[in-house]
Amino acid sequence: MRVHHLELESLKERYTEMSNDTFNVMVKHRGHTLIEYPRPSSGQVKTGKVLDANETIIGQSVQMESVAGVFSRGGAANGDVFFTSDFWHHNACSIPYMAMLNNLDIQFFAWAHAGSYTTGDFMQPAVQWGAHLFELAFLTMYTGIFVGTEYHKNKILDERVPENLRKEYAKKIFVTGNLFSTEYVKHTRQGSNYQTDTIKPLKGKELQVIWPHRFDDEKNPDAMLDIMDFVMFYHPTVKLVICTSRDKLYNPEPVSIKSSKLERMVSRYSDRIIIKKGIDKSVYYDLLAKSKIFLSTTLEENFGYCLVEAMSLGCHPIVVNDFSHPEIVQYNREFLYDTYDDAAFKILNALNEEEVDPVVYGYAKKYDKSAYKMVKIMEILNGNKFNYDECHSWLNEYVSPIPQLGRLEHNDVY
Repeated sequence: MRVHHLELESLKERYTEMSNDTFNVMVKHRGHTLIEYPRPSSGQVKTGKVLDANETIIGQSVQMESVAGVFSRGGAANGDVFFTSDFWHHNACSIPYMAMLNNLDIQFFAWAHAGSYTTGDFMQPAVQWGAHLFELAFLTMYTGIFVGTEYHKNKILDERVPENLRKEYAKKIFVTGNLFSTEYVKHTRQGSNYQTDTIKPLKGKELQVIWPHRFDDEKNPDAMLDIMDFVMFYHPTVKLVICTSRDKLYNPEPVSIKSSKLERMVSRYSDRIIIKKGIDKSVYYDLLAKSKIFLSTTLEENFGYCLVEAMSLGCHPIVVNDFSHPEIVQYNREFLYDTYDDAAFKILNALNEEEVDPVVYGYAKKYDKSAYKMVKIMEILNGNKFNYDECHSWLNEYVSPIPQLGRLEHNDVY
């Protein structure tokens, strides 16, 4: 099988370097031929919410120029599989069009890794025209669509698909989990000291809570400060780590934050609040590995990559009981909160535990299997592009119990 991969911008911060590489490695591991196209430029994060969309469209146009060249030179063939890491690839319709003109039978898959299904999403203003002009066409032309959770599948079906078409389109949406690699996380953190069988400590964690978000409204920093003000008042030694890869905590940074809630907390708790700006992934992963609690207060969520990262490094998560969070932590109430008081008390309880529940490793490691699930579905449908029932049956049978702790090796997922 030949797999043509149209990749997203490859950024550590956006998890796309991890996802691109994880998928490509799996395609080769399964014995298939990988055909890569130019990656869109990295772009610039303008507001903290979105890359430079203009640069993305330019990059995707360059990708499609290369794809068109392959078709023009007779380089595409029957049975070829095309895969875009961006469900909203702005030139995606060109591929089935060129296949039709060249009388070729191909398969075309997309990964709906994020996008426009939550009220705070930057694409929300495009819903009125995008849902009809793009998304229904995409749902029709793609052979299969991969999503992170049932939550995301239902969002697509409930908010974008007319009721009379939902059953038909539901067949081609597969809940594989988003592309992730616990080994990538460990390698990024450890660098030259990387060891495949290193297990992060569940004991001996520092008594600190990490909140790894920018101070934008959709991340709900006010709620985080209220929760942690309560926690830090009743726990005399716990620290709060606020960190972001941005150079500025605020977007845009206010001239003065002296009157802000954060400033008052910094004044009250002094050196117990640590603020880290402009950090790279290796530094961030070190902070996660040392922190006992991971807290998220987000009001909008696409998949929850930072949650999975935190669990892969042994953090006890405290996340809102909404979006895809319940699925990611397998509905474990120990890690979910409904109110801010609930979150504060759960943090205090977790701080008093001797060690983090080892189940978090299994929750994270589940997503090591996402790339395999995607490629396996491609293999099944490559023989019969309408064999959706077999794909869903295989997915249901493949769901396995949480792995037992031991040597957590990347090869285990195969």
